[in-house]
Amino acid sequence: MDELPDTNPGIAWVSHPFVQSTKRASIALSAVFASGFFAAWMMESAGFGIIASALLFFSLSKFFFPTRYRLDENGVTVKSTTQTFTRPWKQFRSYYVDPNGVLLSPFAVPSRLENFRGLYVTFTDNKDEVVAYVKAHIKAPKVPDAILSGPPENE
Repeated sequence: MDELPDTNPGIAWVSHPFVQSTKRASIALSAVFASGFFAAWMMESAGFGIIASALLFFSLSKFFFPTRYRLDENGVTVKSTTQTFTRPWKQFRSYYVDPNGVLLSPFAVPSRLENFRGLYVTFTDNKDEVVAYVKAHIKAPKVPDAILSGPPENE
């Protein structure tokens, strides 16, 4: 039986940094075990070591567990181990690309709150495809250079 065509085309991928980089994976695991050992040694309790290791491990869950991304006409969907959420394109007013991903910002001009209110989407091997899709859906306003460079200096 033929499958129905996808009525909502987009792009989807999985980002799993733990699997993608064995060097960073070994460093992260070493840090988790070292922090547990250090906490157990300082507090003289194996329980504190286990708690410290568990807290660090789960605080780095985006690194250790896969995150699934989907960009489509409705917006951006992110599915991690604990939650799934979708944000519509109209919520984003600008974006910033770096070597590892793209930050989707709800602000038209740079703001210190972007890292807290924005959404960071990590690349796998699909940087060009993701950036092109984001550019097509977020019409970033033209920001005057004076706003980006800050107030004029006194002469």
